Amino acid sequence: MPRLPETVQLTRVADLDLSAGSGLVRRGDELVVVADDRLSLSRYGLDGAPRGTIRLFDGELPDDPIARKQVKPDLEALVELPGGLLAVPSGSKRRRHRGAWIPVGRGARPGAVVREVDFGPLYEHLRGEFDRLNVEGAALMGAHLVLFTRRTGRVGRNALVRLRLLDVLAVLAMSRPRLTGAPIVDITDVALGDEGGTPYGFTDAFGERDTAVFVAAAEATDDPVQDGHLAGCVIGRLDAQLRVCARWSVAPRLKLEGIAPDGTGGLWAVADADDPQVPAPLLHVARLPASPA
Repeated sequence: MPRLPETVQLTRVADLDLSAGSGLVRRGDELVVVADDRLSLSRYGLDGAPRGTIRLFDGELPDDPIARKQVKPDLEALVELPGGLLAVPSGSKRRRHRGAWIPVGRGARPGAVVREVDFGPLYEHLRGEFDRLNVEGAALMGAHLVLFTRRTGRVGRNALVRLRLLDVLAVLAMSRPRLTGAPIVDITDVALGDEGGTPYGFTDAFGERDTAVFVAAAEATDDPVQDGHLAGCVIGRLDAQLRVCARWSVAPRLKLEGIAPDGTGGLWAVADADDPQVPAPLLHVARLPASPA
């Protein structure tokens, strides 16, 4: 695997009014963030200033961190598709199957019409392929919606699950969207290496036509639900053959869990400190290093 000596330096833009930033989309001059322990999306300006929220699910979550972790929806990815935003759950537990579709008109901001999406049948199908399912990222790559699954220590797989985009959009247009295994095209394992013996695992990605930029963290735990010591974090690229063609360490060392392109060759990022008392930082990289030819 090519590994370049460069380190990507992250610039801290702001501390957000949430802690567990797990997915990110940029729409014009606005950033939309999903947190894995909230029932809404949060909107911000490019300077991190809050612009309101978009409610996804009814109800309330308990304030106690342990109780909250047991019942949170665990939304781990946010991806913009033709016609709207899709919030994707991890599936790391069987009750973490609830996602959301937020229709968005051309040039419009996300509106109030939100449809709950049942990922249960799709995730039950995928459980037959994984020793431990944990979806951490989603990206639009050509004609496919690609789910990025994460290896955590000795369990799980760093894999790309490609779904036919047209089939997914047809389901999302229904009044009660329910994703099954029917749109699956294939599953491709990706070698990410390790940091001092701690394996790297995908935490998010975004597509660039038929390639992708990803972020991965090396976390010392074998349980996707339990947090562990962060040994390292990298940003990398996948080529059209879904192979890692470049990767760079990040500084400062943070567990990046959401990334989005800034439109000029750089990216925005949010991190999760695994501590509800620590605000999630909004970070920016002006330009990624060039990939090897």
